[in-house]
Amino acid sequence: MADWDQLKDLQEMLGTEDCLVLVDMFEAEAKPVLGQFHKGDTLNSPDQDLHFIKGSALNLGLNKLADACAELENTVATGAKVNADSLKSIAAQAIRSVQEARELLAGQPLAQAG
Repeated sequence: MADWDQLKDLQEMLGTEDCLVLVDMFEAEAKPVLGQFHKGDTLNSPDQDLHFIKGSALNLGLNKLADACAELENTVATGAKVNADSLKSIAAQAIRSVQEARELLAGQPLAQAG
């Protein structure tokens, strides 16, 4: 889920069009990594890929996505092997988060938005 307050702050600072550009940039830059996640694999090392998606997601207020990445990142830090289903879940969540951010920025707030 997107953090509407953070998106609204970005929207006020940058304007809707520039915020949508940021969402598009996140999607484009994350696409190769998320494509591998969708296959249950990573592009680089799991910790690098998860950290990249987490940081980018936090910048846009995609906190639930960032939390999922952080949780899996912590698991990797313990030396545990990454579960392919967990990576696939993050890829699906990223797609939903990007769509939700676009809808919120376009003035089509979802029922949960505040």
